Amino acid sequence: MDLVIDSFGASLRRKSNCFLVRREEEVEEICADDVTQIILGMGTHISTDAIALAAEKNVDIVCLARGGKPVSRIWPCKFGGTALTRRKQMEALHNKKGVKVAEAMIKAKGLNQAYFLKALNKERGMAEVDEAADIIMSRVKSASWDADNIDLVRSDMFALEGGCSRLYVQALSMIVPKEYGFTGREKRPPKDPVNAALSYGYAVLYGKVERACILAGLDPFLGFLHADRFGKPSMSLDLMEPFRQPLVDRVVVTLFTKRTFRESDFMPYKEGEGLYLNEVGRRKLLEKLYERLDKEIQYKGRKRKFQDIILVSIRDVAAFLLDDEKRLNAFVYNWS
Repeated sequence: MDLVIDSFGASLRRKSNCFLVRREEEVEEICADDVTQIILGMGTHISTDAIALAAEKNVDIVCLARGGKPVSRIWPCKFGGTALTRRKQMEALHNKKGVKVAEAMIKAKGLNQAYFLKALNKERGMAEVDEAADIIMSRVKSASWDADNIDLVRSDMFALEGGCSRLYVQALSMIVPKEYGFTGREKRPPKDPVNAALSYGYAVLYGKVERACILAGLDPFLGFLHADRFGKPSMSLDLMEPFRQPLVDRVVVTLFTKRTFRESDFMPYKEGEGLYLNEVGRRKLLEKLYERLDKEIQYKGRKRKFQDIILVSIRDVAAFLLDDEKRLNAFVYNWS
């Protein structure tokens, strides 16, 4: 389980083999063996004893800013795989392997976008939504890149990804109720409730993906599609692309089409400069997002939880970089 602490003034301490969470007058005791990740919001506190216990149990700690953006991470020193995996990851920047990883992520993302739109439109019957899904599907299925260096094709890849994402978001805006003011993706800062929820959900997903990168022995900052830039977790951003739609987008669109959120679930960051989920709104989103992460589906011959599939999928990327004979298929969800 993830231990989420985002109530202002809440604290996390250690008591023997347990985490002790204090929220105002309420105290909760949680066995450390049941925790896989700790997520801390702004205005919370953690003791060094609790950090040490998390390290003993291979539990990483992610700190989120008000809008959900991860600002820091504490992980055990023994996290990660072999040096060979990271050397192969570096080499892939200058050979076909890096191109094929980026291609697999773009195609899986596009297919998940198209299939999600088709699923949403099954009972709505909106011609524009079906048309957008068909165009996205056609573009990604026909796309292929053959280059010895990712730098030679990165701009073409982003052109395809950007075009498909614009069609996807335009189609989503036809499905989300108009009163929420969602017309497109805005994130710095989010200007409407839908974008606020998407940004927070993506931040939680990012934490899962980065943790999986580290466990698989990959460097979260050495990506292929997203260019390297100081402080930018480009590999994590590459590998989270196929999971945005079946996890975060599915949850957020469902919450808004069911009108679960109220105006009081959001708060302004600065006057006229952004909108964020408050504590009540975050709890509504996290409840459904963690339900989704715990959902079991058939994957690679057995039933697995979504959050376990993230790790399996990213370990497949590491195995692909290490083995010249291995083929790579990124995660595509069966929306039927």
